[in-house]
Amino acid sequence: VVFYFTSATCPPCRVLSPLLERISQAYVQVDFYKVQLEKAPAVASAQQVSAVPNLKFYKGGGLVGNVVGANLEGIQDNLQHHAGMPSNLEALTAGPETVGSSTPKPRRPSAYGIPGHSDLSSMVMSTQAGALNQNNDQPLANLFTPGDAYLESDVDEQLLIYFPFNQAVKLHSLKFEGPVSHAPKTVKIYANRPNMGFDETESVQPTQVLELTEADYAESATTSLRFVRFQNVSSVTVFVEDNLGGEDITRVQRIIPIGTPIDGAMMSNIRQGEEE
Repeated sequence: VVFYFTSATCPPCRVLSPLLERISQAYVQVDFYKVQLEKAPAVASAQQVSAVPNLKFYKGGGLVGNVVGANLEGIQDNLQHHAGMPSNLEALTAGPETVGSSTPKPRRPSAYGIPGHSDLSSMVMSTQAGALNQNNDQPLANLFTPGDAYLESDVDEQLLIYFPFNQAVKLHSLKFEGPVSHAPKTVKIYANRPNMGFDETESVQPTQVLELTEADYAESATTSLRFVRFQNVSSVTVFVEDNLGGEDITRVQRIIPIGTPIDGAMMSNIRQGEEE
């Protein structure tokens, strides 16, 4: 994920913006967001943005790159280092007249088929996440690592998982991955409830209760949330009460949040945002 911090009063930003839109069309595998200082000063302050244009590159929940100024070479170096080569080379060689044109661009329009939303995994601060009743041999860190590794419960089937975001988000869905026989079944979701213990899962009203089935673990499946209840989410607590197979332990490979950052606009809206 790339966050582009800009300002309505920044001349270099006006030069850089159309170039970044073309780059965003080329890097289909990367989500680009624009954050305007005048509209989101708290976000800029939290990210220690003191000058614009400023691009910050996030991967795996952490900051991996930072480019200040209209440094196109530095931007491209960071993208190639962290995201590989562009998926759509034609976008980089298109003429200026095609930028912002009505021709549909080959950007990824959705995450898991959900229009207007993206995978927010890169915004999870995994170093500040926590889990109760985890097996130390199969710990929480596995939950944020793509692959076959998994988080496993310890003394019984229950898990209490907490993860914060690096900025507030609108949370639309969750995608659960795991071996079906041991995968979570009854799941209580709590928005903005850090530092919970197991006792509180009985006394605190969850934001939503999910009853997962085997279909929720299909490769293309996602589990929708009641979007109106998740409009300003800074952290999520997930209480796994039991699993599909009625096993003594629960295993979960990934919990992928899907939604939209509150204080960011997709690069596809960059021209509209600068005209407002």
